[in-house]
Amino acid sequence: MPYATEILANNNNLSSDNVSITETDNYIYFEYKEKVNITNTTNTSNKQINTKKGLIFYPGGKVAYESYVPFAKKLSERGYDVAIVKMPLNLAIIDTNKANIIIEKHNDVEWIIGGHSLGGTAASIFVHNNPEKAKGIVFLASYPPNENLSSINIKGLSIVGTRDGVLDKKSFDESISKFPKNTTFEIINGGAITAILDIMDFKKEITMLPF
Repeated sequence: MPYATEILANNNNLSSDNVSITETDNYIYFEYKEKVNITNTTNTSNKQINTKKGLIFYPGGKVAYESYVPFAKKLSERGYDVAIVKMPLNLAIIDTNKANIIIEKHNDVEWIIGGHSLGGTAASIFVHNNPEKAKGIVFLASYPPNENLSSINIKGLSIVGTRDGVLDKKSFDESISKFPKNTTFEIINGGAITAILDIMDFKKEITMLPF
């Protein structure tokens, strides 16, 4: 079966001068190719070290990973590396630790973990069990239902849309105390995150990534 990037190769919107796209059996990787990308700069023994920044993204339950390609490409064009993780049966909850494959392969990147809907739940499990591996966490129409992340010293970003018909609003409200303490909650009026492309033009939300 051909890779998603092969199927989409004829789509002009997939091509980009500053983003390199590669695909494996486990993920699609979008690498920002400009000489200067979004980095953290530190000085160690008078040496300047630049750390690339990236987002590992867990798809929503039963949502084809290909659906997130335009979103990932747009984000990468803004200076980030992005990895869309392929999940068994399109259910991230089955393999919550799969981010490790990307982290080990691309250990020069400072990663945040995020997910859409059930993917956000899976991301919260990963961060709860591996707090040292993530700089932050992103929830798109999602929340941590069981894992309490409030004591973990990371940043968070939650984005929900007022037209989202899938998110359980009551459960979301009840989970607020489980988000990292340093979480920004953003509401898109008239938006539905279940249609992931709805947030693509919201530059403010994209630049609020929790690094």
